[in-house]
Amino acid sequence: MKSVLSALLALLAPLASVAVESVLEPTAQMRVRYHYQEQGDVLTSDFEHQGRLGLKFRSGERFTSLFEFIHKSKWGEGTEELPLAAGTQVGIRNDDNSILVHQAYGEWLWDDDVQFKFGRQAIELSKGFVFSENSFSNTPYSFDSLLFQYDSNFAGVNFWMIQKNDADPANGIGDDPERTILLLSVEIKSLPALIKKAHIHIGQDNSQELSTPLSPSKDISRYGLLLDGSYGPVIYNLTYAAESGEEVLAAQNTTVAATMGDVTLGYQTKGLWKFALKLNYHTDTGDSDNNPQNIKRDRYDPYFYDQHKFAGLMDAFKWGNLTYFGINLDAEPREQMHVGINFLQFSKTMAADTTVHFFGSEVLGITETDLGNEIEVYIEQQISEGFHFSAHIGVLQSQNTALLADDIIQGFMQTRWNF
Repeated sequence: MKSVLSALLALLAPLASVAVESVLEPTAQMRVRYHYQEQGDVLTSDFEHQGRLGLKFRSGERFTSLFEFIHKSKWGEGTEELPLAAGTQVGIRNDDNSILVHQAYGEWLWDDDVQFKFGRQAIELSKGFVFSENSFSNTPYSFDSLLFQYDSNFAGVNFWMIQKNDADPANGIGDDPERTILLLSVEIKSLPALIKKAHIHIGQDNSQELSTPLSPSKDISRYGLLLDGSYGPVIYNLTYAAESGEEVLAAQNTTVAATMGDVTLGYQTKGLWKFALKLNYHTDTGDSDNNPQNIKRDRYDPYFYDQHKFAGLMDAFKWGNLTYFGINLDAEPREQMHVGINFLQFSKTMAADTTVHFFGSEVLGITETDLGNEIEVYIEQQISEGFHFSAHIGVLQSQNTALLADDIIQGFMQTRWNF
């Protein structure tokens, strides 16, 4: 009995050190964007904003709780319902007037190396190649999950248990129609000077088949590797990710085998303007033509990656049967100011796969392999400690008339304040 009591006291020992006082640490961010897009005779432009309010509570040195709220709006939405009754707020019935609980979690620092986090939280994995907050979006990603974290001088280990969704049993084929994701990531820190970051991840994604909305059951394994480093002025990044397993819908089994690879090689100077030249090659698999009964899925599922960070600032294409080559030239003419130019050439990975993710929609029947090219110039300026400005203008051109009848010209400006 004494041994049991001793073990229990040892388990609760960290609780004894918690101070009574609680400290509130508020944070806030406000960003406003202007977006302009022109294609032929069609012109669209709009303003939108996103406001974030974070309330972090600390109790002693070991307990932390964060609540982060988001309000986002495209200006003027909801006014189409006019005329409204006297005294009615414009847009009161529109989602743009709602507040989103983006993060709500508790964090327990067990000791200097081990901590737990539980609740709704943003997840970043493989520098945004696999999991990310997708922070450029006005409705960023967050996940209900439990995180175990171990951090030491030689390695960092994160293990997430994620509850992606829990459907109504009446809509499921099985007894408990839910989707769960187990995710393990390991970052190796004891590395030679040539490698700055070495990261591997392994995951398991399971769900039951749903009848409403119709979706297959999943038994998918995911795994990948990231290497990031430099040698003198040469910088590089190598990323590989894959998924394999099975999906079942209406008694039809589909084997899954898809991959993604991304390579970046660059040269960065340390002189006046700090010029940097980067070459990027990306490819992810698409469905092949040797699949007459849809018994195999080769199209890569990009999961919850950072969509704005990759494949150009215009956000024209999404991963999945996509291959592109990019060139970036960046300079820093003054402190905390970056100017640059991007050029990207897009194509389908598999010609037989005729579906293309284009500006947030699936476009069917694209038989040509070439998708077009994108060129854009940008500027970013940290004006003061909490004030940031960015802008870009880009052109998307394509000879693929089934996808693009006219060139698209896009302009963008954003200001962001952190408080």
